[in-house]
Amino acid sequence: MPRQERSAATPVQELSTLLELWQWWLKEDYSLDLIVTDPPAQEGDAPRKHHFVFGPCDRREPAVDETFHFDAKLEELMDALHRAQPLPGCHKPARIAGIRIILFNQDLAYQASLETGPNKVEINFDLASTAFSKGRVPGYVKAVRMGRKWLLRPRHPEIVSLAGFEGDIEECLREIFLAASVAPHPYQEYIDANKQQYDQALAGGRRIPE
Repeated sequence: MPRQERSAATPVQELSTLLELWQWWLKEDYSLDLIVTDPPAQEGDAPRKHHFVFGPCDRREPAVDETFHFDAKLEELMDALHRAQPLPGCHKPARIAGIRIILFNQDLAYQASLETGPNKVEINFDLASTAFSKGRVPGYVKAVRMGRKWLLRPRHPEIVSLAGFEGDIEECLREIFLAASVAPHPYQEYIDANKQQYDQALAGGRRIPE
């Protein structure tokens, strides 16, 4: 999305900037799962979670309310989000409460979701260990929209240097992943106590987070 368009973007469009970031910078290190909860087409039907998955991973059987898409075009998804159009297989455009983006590998998973309220728009990043299938850190860092800019509020001590950083959403997302790449490993105690399990996890395939 051109920078001049970002100041007028909706929260869903702002969050979709993470897809661009993954495409040109992070796809060598992480796979991506864009999760859209599609409202029911008819009254009485259940919502359905659509997973648009990119990058190498071990596929899993979908739950009753899930559909996996492995052959979608990322550019088309970004365009649909930008135009507020339904994604492939969905009945309605993605809504704020029904969109998440997970970047994951054999080691870590970062989940980005939107939080809104009266006079509040935030992108919340949770962190989890995929190597150990536990250790979730809710609110690892938040990006809070302040007018046309975003303000970073880290909640994990290893990335406290991000506190007070302001910029457009692309600049903030880049800072988050740059800081995480140089910070001490957030699960080092788990690794030290379970080195064999950790090495086995890194040697295996990437698992799509549940």
